[in-house]
Amino acid sequence: MQKAAESASERVSERAREEAGERVREEKKGASAVGVKERSVKESLKRTADAIFIPLAFSLLFGMLIVPNFREDIANVLNFVLEPLVAHTSFLFTILILAVLTGIYTSLIQKFTMNFELIEKSRELQKRLREIQREYIAAKKEGDKKRLKKVEREQKRLMSVQMQISSEMFRQQIKPMAYSMLITLPLFFWMWEYANIHSEKVIFPMIGECSLANSFFFLKYWIVWYIICSIVITTIVRKLLGM
Repeated sequence: MQKAAESASERVSERAREEAGERVREEKKGASAVGVKERSVKESLKRTADAIFIPLAFSLLFGMLIVPNFREDIANVLNFVLEPLVAHTSFLFTILILAVLTGIYTSLIQKFTMNFELIEKSRELQKRLREIQREYIAAKKEGDKKRLKKVEREQKRLMSVQMQISSEMFRQQIKPMAYSMLITLPLFFWMWEYANIHSEKVIFPMIGECSLANSFFFLKYWIVWYIICSIVITTIVRKLLGM
């Protein structure tokens, strides 16, 4: 009787374990299905955003080149917001604020659209190509034809991989560039038009008093100031984002 009871207890325990295992598997399947659905929705939203905003960004670029007064019209719209800021601060300080905004925006866009694994893979490939080049030179000096052919085959293979990676990286770079243009181009239109209309003298850091219309070599002084601010701000933001 005792053995029968123990056997029955074992069967019940085994059945309970099987049922528990089945429930766990079902829960995993459900979680996996939800994860796949979420990824599918995110990918769909990304494709929709790309289909809308990338053509819009290039429309801004080509509109500036083709449509008469396009740049002036965009600048006039932004002027309602930015001219009061200039009135309360200065044009150079406004440029600094815009550089901060564009620096943060473009860095975030790059962080969430660029494939950094691909970039790292490209760096490793470049390192390997340099090593192969050294091996090729060494084999040529030694006159080792067998080794030379082996190195040449490996070099051709790596060059083919490099071309594929370069092509993919070019496609990867178009997306952040397009999204960045949505903000930077209109702001640049406004800065350009404001500097052309208001040719008053301002005090540039490290340069002194200059007219907005004056140029530093082939660049306007205000453009040089914007570039300096952008480089500094973008470098700081990228460091903070771990890029």
